[in-house]
Amino acid sequence: MKRFAPYLLLLALTASAARADSALDARYFDARGRAHYTAGDFAEALRAFLHAHRIAPSPTTLFNVALTAQLSGEDQLAWSSFESYRATAPEDAPQRADAASRQRAVEARVAVLTITTEPPGAQVFVDRREYGVRGVTPVRVAVLPGAHRILLEATRYAPRSVHVTGEAGTAQDITFALEARRGTAQFTGVPDNTPLHLRRDDGLRSHVEASGPLPLPVGRYEARVVSDAIVASPVFFDVTEGAEVSVAFVVRPAHVAVGRLVVRSTPTGTISVDGTPRATTPEVLADVPAGTHRVAVSAPGYAPWEQDVVVQANQSTSLNIRLQRAP
Repeated sequence: MKRFAPYLLLLALTASAARADSALDARYFDARGRAHYTAGDFAEALRAFLHAHRIAPSPTTLFNVALTAQLSGEDQLAWSSFESYRATAPEDAPQRADAASRQRAVEARVAVLTITTEPPGAQVFVDRREYGVRGVTPVRVAVLPGAHRILLEATRYAPRSVHVTGEAGTAQDITFALEARRGTAQFTGVPDNTPLHLRRDDGLRSHVEASGPLPLPVGRYEARVVSDAIVASPVFFDVTEGAEVSVAFVVRPAHVAVGRLVVRSTPTGTISVDGTPRATTPEVLADVPAGTHRVAVSAPGYAPWEQDVVVQANQSTSLNIRLQRAP
């Protein structure tokens, strides 16, 4: 006799949800899933609904996956799919209460782990990376009873892993402090203990002093001098794990008049002012002290260009340079 089976949700696809060919594929697997479901073959129904969900993911396909996973005895998949359904379905969806009730029933046969990290945003893997990401912290995941390895990966942080033992019907809270991957920066051109303001490309800001090699989390930074006595243009630099980078400032007294030096070259080359590399052409150097400077432009395979250039206060001086190939 055929077992009683709860209802499925009807799949509805729109042009915004899937392209026409994908929509046809999703409907095909949805129809196969319903046929297997009606016949009581919940394992085959689950396979078909998983295909439909991969093609056109939605709360509807999630619910059908969760339901057939529960009926197939795939408790871990059922719990995770009910969890995802409740996170994505509209608040007024009539199946929300049923999904919550079914998820609670499945919890008696799995262990639920609440995983948090400081900072948040780490990808969570269970047992092996090849099994795919289970979520991003903070997140709840279900595991089958027994021993498991939880792996965490986050950009700019060292990976972490921990072994846990899950017991059916239990819940565990697991908290990790992630360790930032670091390199060092050596600041030159400014007096020791000069205050610096650093901004990383992800928005992280910090205030430091230019004294000795400074350990920093990996990333791309903008450094600015914070001083009433000296002025320097911002400097950009990259910190990589386990390496030291030299960060050179070109400073001038705050009261010195400056002009702009606009340098273009063919081909692109490195600009040096008074022997200090400053930038790559084309570039506008906006803080060159007024006066005469030795300006050089160099590029691999070309003879260097070098000349004394007078920079006028509050004015722009333009250089258009064509480098000659080296003999």
